[in-house]
Amino acid sequence: MTISTNIRQGAGPRQQLSAASIQGPFAMIAHWHGVWVQRRQLGALSGAQLEDLGLTAAEAEQEASRPFWDAPRHWRQ
Repeated sequence: MTISTNIRQGAGPRQQLSAASIQGPFAMIAHWHGVWVQRRQLGALSGAQLEDLGLTAAEAEQEASRPFWDAPRHWRQ
């Protein structure tokens, strides 16, 4: 009985994994994947589509060539 009581109360050397601690790494991987996909799509846009967005081909290429982990903090949700 003391073993199950200790486990339920979280006592002992092992910490219980919370949902947030498990979701954190997966959320970061999902974020990085989204950045990677968006940058690939940006690099594939035509000149007319870039013009509609107000971007030059050089600006789009510069953004598309950045690594997936190099994204502004405000992109994270």
